[in-house]
Amino acid sequence: MTEFRPATRDDAIWVGRNLCPADIQELNLAGAPGPVQATVESVAASKEAWSYRVNDFTEGVCGYVPYVGQPGVATIWALSTAWARGRPIEYARASTRMLATILAKVPEVRNMVWAENWPTVAWLEWLGAEFADAIQLPSGAWFRPFTIRRRDPCAGQR
Repeated sequence: MTEFRPATRDDAIWVGRNLCPADIQELNLAGAPGPVQATVESVAASKEAWSYRVNDFTEGVCGYVPYVGQPGVATIWALSTAWARGRPIEYARASTRMLATILAKVPEVRNMVWAENWPTVAWLEWLGAEFADAIQLPSGAWFRPFTIRRRDPCAGQR
């Protein structure tokens, strides 16, 4: 059974200890603290954060942090285990449900992804992300800023 529930510190610790290698590398290139600390801090800093659970095991965490001074805009983030990455269709379907929940609360979400993390780039494209030109971080790595917006269900029907 797949479900989302509010994320706990224990969920964040579990995911941080079991992050997929691409997420670990992306965090390192972005200058984040270690995987466990980064995951725990992300959950703690979020307005809302959820754990992605499959058969009572936490396989990912995600959340959002509202932008200060920009109502309706937030930073979105998600980190997952190798187990979740090994099941891309199931994970993508669950992500669609969670993204809809977030976009119902905040109509625009943004972040950036390491340009060489192709599974995450493909996943974000599938979720409807619009990408800006890549930027180079002080680490030398290239990251692609992205935006996902709530869609008007009536757009294009006039």
